[in-house]
Order: sequence, then structure tokens, then C-alpha cells
Amino acid sequence: MAKSHVMAKAPVRTEKKGGGITAVQGLAAGAALVGAPSLFLLLGVLLAPGMLCLISERTPGRPVARAALLAGLALSIAPAWHLWSMGLTLAHALSLLSDVGTLARTWCAGAFGWLICELAPLGVNAVLEVQSERHQKKLIEHRKMLIKEWNLKAEDEI
Repeated sequence: MAKSHVMAKAPVRTEKKGGGITAVQGLAAGAALVGAPSLFLLLGVLLAPGMLCLISERTPGRPVARAALLAGLALSIAPAWHLWSMGLTLAHALSLLSDVGTLARTWCAGAFGWLICELAPLGVNAVLEVQSERHQKKLIEHRKMLIKEWNLKAEDEI
């Protein structure tokens, strides 16, 4: 009797991408919390809109959250530097956070990052629409010129 050789299928891997980077980010956040809680508090409050986007967005790659976080981070550098130069105390962090202008500028920057992500596709679509209309007009004019040049009749037109 002949043996039948049935090959077992290789197990399918269903690992989530980015699991390692998430762990590293968690460790960095934990180290920042332990090492400089005042800086962690300052950046946590200043980047709150971007963090909310990060939590709520389900788009792969999270482009809106990244834009909001990067825009907010750009305006969080100066307050973080001031906190660093004044001494990393909670009192200094709270005094920086009590400045409504700093908080408003940083949160508005995050909102601007979000707005760019929402409006950019509309702008690109409008530009492409105008370009396709121009190209269509050129093609129609070229077709008319060829019909006239080749002395085609109306029924010969496509």
C-alpha cells in the first residue's frame, strides 16, 4: 500500500505591523513621565488635540493625526524649551500652561494640520478638474482641425 504524502500548510502569520514601534513609544513615554513629569504634562496638554486625533482616527497610517501632531509639536518646541531653561518643575509647567496665548496657538496649529488634511484633497481635485477640462478643449479643437484638414463629412465624424 502506498503512503500518501499530504503536505501541511504553513501557518498564516497575522501580525500587526508597527507593534514593535508602539512598544518603544510606550517605553519612551513612560521614561519621559518618570524622568520629567513637568515636561510630560506640558507636552501632553499642548498636544491634546493631536492625541485625540490619534486615538479616534482609524485610517491606515493615520495621516490626519500625524499632521495635527506635527503642527502642534512645531509650536510646542518653544514652551518646552522655556520649561527646560526655567527648570523642569511642575510650577513652571503650570505657569506656561496658564498662558492662554501659548495654549491657543498650539491647539490652533493642530487644528490647522487637521484642516490641511481635510482641504487638500478638495484642492487637488479642483486642480485636476480644471486641467482635464483644458485638455478636453484642446482635443476638441485638434479634432475639428483634423476634420477640416482631411475634408471629412459630418457622418464620418466619430
